[in-house]
Amino acid sequence: MGGTSPIIMDDFKLLQGFGQLCIDKSIKNGVNQDFLIREIIESAHFREYPPAPSFQRSFWKWIIDSIEESNEEVDEQIYQRYMSLLPTAKDPNVHFDVASAPSSLSYTTYFIRAPKESQELLQERHSISHEDPPTLKFTLKESRMTIEQGTTGYRTWKPSLYLADWVLRHPKLCFGRVLELGCGVGLLGIVIASLQSGCNTGEKDQCALHLTDIDDGVVKTCHFNMTLPPNHLRSDQPLTWELLDWCDALPSSERREILQQRLQEIDPDVVFGADLVYDLSIVPALVHLLALLMSCVSSGPRILLTITVRRQETMDTFMSALGELNLRADIIELPPFHETAFAHQVDAVDKDVTIKLIEVLKQ
Repeated sequence: MGGTSPIIMDDFKLLQGFGQLCIDKSIKNGVNQDFLIREIIESAHFREYPPAPSFQRSFWKWIIDSIEESNEEVDEQIYQRYMSLLPTAKDPNVHFDVASAPSSLSYTTYFIRAPKESQELLQERHSISHEDPPTLKFTLKESRMTIEQGTTGYRTWKPSLYLADWVLRHPKLCFGRVLELGCGVGLLGIVIASLQSGCNTGEKDQCALHLTDIDDGVVKTCHFNMTLPPNHLRSDQPLTWELLDWCDALPSSERREILQQRLQEIDPDVVFGADLVYDLSIVPALVHLLALLMSCVSSGPRILLTITVRRQETMDTFMSALGELNLRADIIELPPFHETAFAHQVDAVDKDVTIKLIEVLKQ
């Protein structure tokens, strides 16, 4: 992204909103058209990794309306961008309803201001300005749908944003062998790999990141995202992507021994997972996996999970199941979401849900 002059907050919010497919209508100080032209319309990044066309139409329509409401003249480049996104039809009687257009995976670019705890580690990453703190970006191909291709794994959920923020504020946790359960499309993985890339040579030699999910398409998308050029990960970083079925940890599973051997090979120092306790049916397999990690891994890994409390019954069942396997969960206090690096992320699906960060420990 170009431009070396400081970016004012409303401009930054507009950029965040465009990258993350969110229209922040709280912006009240007018629209900086020169900024939008420079940082979005003329951006090589957004030409290569654009948000969904349906969102872009809504965004530029809102921008044009906002400018006209301020009795200002709309720059021709903004008009042209909007017109170029309008659907066309050979039959003039065809009615196009943008809101009902079919959804698919498209690019999302997260712009964040790095917390002070991780700024030094991330200083070599690309930023859009020479501000203090620097503005960092991470780009993912993901869905805005709740379910895509039969799974919830193709979108980034609020618990992942919370956990990514927590990791950015506690970066030294990543200086070792890290295992992620339910990696999804890779936001947390990109954050962890970026932090590992920035540590000193001695620490870097001890770092590794293993990303797992049960869905083959999700794992492939995570691999695709983490190797995108704008994410600036080193080609020699020790990263693995693999399928992991939690049911293999159940005592009745014929693959339990194979899973145990693989976990011992990974030998994680820390295990992360976001939004894993989403349904009663998966609780037994997940809890047995956590118990297996605690019992078979020599390092006795720290296990940190962010959990969405959708139904108290599911949360209570999870806590009870941990106790039955001689485990417990300590709750770690999280800051209000508006104080996180991802505070600008607005999504009606899980905007108001309660998120808890827990550490799983032996009783």
